[in-house]
Formats: sequence, C-alpha cells, structure tokens
Amino acid sequence: MNLDRITERVVVAYQLEHGWTPRQILVEHYDRMIRQAKTASDISHLREARNEVAAFGFIKNLIDMAKQTELSLKDLIVMFKDSKVVKFFKEIGWSFKYLYDLLKDGMKVMKDLRDSLLEYAEQSSIGKWTMRQLDSQTLKDIDNWLKKNPKTKRWIGYGVAALLVYLWFNMSFMGNPEYDFDFSDVLGAMAGSYSFADIFSGAEGLKLLLLFFTGSLIGISFPWPGPTNIQFAVSILYSLAKKLGKKLSKSKDTTEQEVEDLGLEAVPA
Repeated sequence: MNLDRITERVVVAYQLEHGWTPRQILVEHYDRMIRQAKTASDISHLREARNEVAAFGFIKNLIDMAKQTELSLKDLIVMFKDSKVVKFFKEIGWSFKYLYDLLKDGMKVMKDLRDSLLEYAEQSSIGKWTMRQLDSQTLKDIDNWLKKNPKTKRWIGYGVAALLVYLWFNMSFMGNPEYDFDFSDVLGAMAGSYSFADIFSGAEGLKLLLLFFTGSLIGISFPWPGPTNIQFAVSILYSLAKKLGKKLSKSKDTTEQEVEDLGLEAVPA
C-alpha cells in the first residue's frame, strides 16, 4: 500500500471518529476537487459526482453496502472519492442484480458477436482482410453488418455496454493481462455512446477482434455466484477496486454496533 493511500485512509478514519458523516467527507472532497479542477470537462464530471454523493439515499446505500459485505467503511469512502466509481454505481442504480444481468447478457453478446463476425468473414475474404490495417471505413462496414445481422442487431446499444462490462470485469477477475480497457470506456458504453466498432478500434481493439475470430474468448465462463449472494457483491467490489488501484479490506468498523456508535444510523435514507 503506497503512502498516499495510507494517508487517505488515516484521514478518513480520523474524520469518522470525530463526527464527520460519510456524506460530509465526500462532499467536502468533491468541493475541493472542483475548486482545483483545470478544465470545464473535469469540473462537470466532479460536480456530477458531488451532486450524487450529496443526494438523498446515497449514504444509506453506502452504509448498507459496508454492513452487508463487512468491508471497511473507510475504504469504501476512499473508493467513492473517485468520481468514476460514483458514476458507475449511479449507472447501475446501486443494483447488483442489474449488474449481474448485464454481465450474464455480456457473455451471450460475446457468443452472438463471434458467430456474426465469422459470417462476415466468409463474405469478405477475411484471410486477406486480417493482413491489412483496420481503417475507419472497415470498422464502419463491420459495425453496419452487425447492426443488420439478426444475431447482433438486438444487442445494439445495451449489448455493447453488456459486452464491454463483461469483458472488463471478467478479464480482471481471471487475471488476463491481454486487455486493460480504461474504465471510462465501460462508462461510455453504459451511457450508450459506444458502438461495436468503437470496441474494435485501436491496437487493443484489433487484438480483441482477432481473438473473436480465432475463438479464443469463447471458453470464458461466467465466474460469479448469483446476484443475491453476498460473495457476488464482494467479488465485484474487489475487482473494481483492483482495476482502479484502490484497496479494500474486511473490517470490524462496519459492524452494526460500530455504525450506530458513529451515529450513522440517523443519516436520512
């Protein structure tokens, strides 16, 4: 654990012990980050996160998550100082069941996508095609094909998000170093701003596309227990923290008695 991470956890622990609520800690953090932000885009993202953590119900969700998973409340607070984490949980509506369904559908999309790409390959001299650089027109042609193909057109929009979220979490869970999709890509897909062609753009996208053609991805299995199992939530949180360079730990800080001692039960839902 690096020094900055240790310092941040110590500061949050001190604040909790001296009467700060999780909402006060997070709102103060985002207010400071907004003042220090350099670009309009950064300010917009930070303000969106600030409004979310200040909103009615956010802290109840955070405290419930800590108590149910028995993960350190201060670690969760530190993790939610990342605006991308706040946005992610906003996108899934704090529903692990929704996320589970998204991951499960992502596996289905992956299989349908490979079948459709193989059909495309048969009609486009794929042997020659893989030897040349993928340009924007080729990706556009692939995207148009997928939008018309019966196996994939039903997945346009939601399916792109499902696929990318599935790959992002699954590859992380399995420790596969082949891909390192930026978390902003996952958020972009969930917001509906990505197409299948966007996933295949760039060097990493080309590797992904070739693995689809070779069938190397089809053996990936769905790795988590059901959405009502607390281990699913823990696995997701650990995977998310690891990918974003955070640290989570089990802690007695999140027992119901200690939450009551901090006065957090009185926080409005």
